[in-house]
Amino acid sequence: DVSGNGQHFTVNGTITDDTTETKFSGCIDFGTADGNHYLKSSSNSFTDIDASSGFTGVSISVWVKTSGPQNQWIVSEGTVNTRWAFFNESANAPKWRSTSGYDIIQTGSILTGNWHHLVVTFNSSNRLVQHYRDGSFTNSGTTANTPSFTGNYLLVGQHSSLTGNSASYRWRGKMAHMRIYNRVLSSSEVSVLSQQW
Repeated sequence: DVSGNGQHFTVNGTITDDTTETKFSGCIDFGTADGNHYLKSSSNSFTDIDASSGFTGVSISVWVKTSGPQNQWIVSEGTVNTRWAFFNESANAPKWRSTSGYDIIQTGSILTGNWHHLVVTFNSSNRLVQHYRDGSFTNSGTTANTPSFTGNYLLVGQHSSLTGNSASYRWRGKMAHMRIYNRVLSSSEVSVLSQQW
């Protein structure tokens, strides 16, 4: 964690720091083989992102590179379907999930084998979800509920069931520069982030 908040992750399985990508000075390579490879914060160590003054929601910004399959995990908090998650499932682009059954899917595809900048925002006041890809707004939708943001563990690159060496929903590819905000980013801020690496 380079934010200065000390929210570090533990590496599980075979994950490498790839410095060969010309776009970044380093990125996380989860590989393409089956296996239980993921990053996890310590239980309950993640700062309560709804406890800060001025909290308006959550935004996630991350660079990703993958060519498939459709079911791949990006990041979530706590046990799947009980809190929030950002992941691919039966689609070519990721969805925001506000607990089980409350999904807003991004239009288009990220399964291209090229780097894509993804941003999803969730507004806590009106439950509006907005998706952006490569600096541009793609689509939005409103969920019927608000997930919990109570400082449980964060998981990157794997479904929270973590059963043995299950390949289910494991991220296959690379990620870089993940950022999590306790507010809703504006479209201009998203544009700036998409030009930074």
